[in-house]
Amino acid sequence: MPDALLPSRASPWLPNFVSTHPIVAVHCSLPITPSVHKMCTLDIIQQLVKEIGALSSSLSDAIPKGSKDSKIWSVMNTKEGDGHDAPFETFNRRFDALFGEDCRDLHGRLHHVCQGKLGMGLVVLYLSKINWADFPLDLVELKLQCLIAELQHLQCVPNPLFAIYIDGLLDEWIYLARHEPSISLQS
Repeated sequence: MPDALLPSRASPWLPNFVSTHPIVAVHCSLPITPSVHKMCTLDIIQQLVKEIGALSSSLSDAIPKGSKDSKIWSVMNTKEGDGHDAPFETFNRRFDALFGEDCRDLHGRLHHVCQGKLGMGLVVLYLSKINWADFPLDLVELKLQCLIAELQHLQCVPNPLFAIYIDGLLDEWIYLARHEPSISLQS
């Protein structure tokens, strides 16, 4: 196996491989080019939070709705420690609990993402209230970028009702082709 392809569960594009090319490092399924990567700023973090909000509000109907029984609700409504945790520690703990590498299925997809105000809406609300001034912004950026990559992937998940509709149409066309030879299916 070439050195550039090593086994990994992290890549949504190539589920079993990750690039180790010296120019491109892959962390959490994101290619990052060190020579092009600039110092992260508060403006970049705020822009990433806005992007998470936009992507979260347009998730596919195939993504389950959040509820008070979901992991997001549980993590976001749990009081942290004895109240002495730094804001970054709380952020880090919450993100690891919801979107860490151990929260991925066999295909590398995050399984706690759900839509609505009790799902990703809670995450966006939490992110929008954080004062990022004393955070290690480069680490925050990586975590937010990983979540954005997942949300972008989930924009393409087909609605299961649409798939059932298409399957029904195909079955009908096959039936007509077999039993009604006088009907042409070509336009």
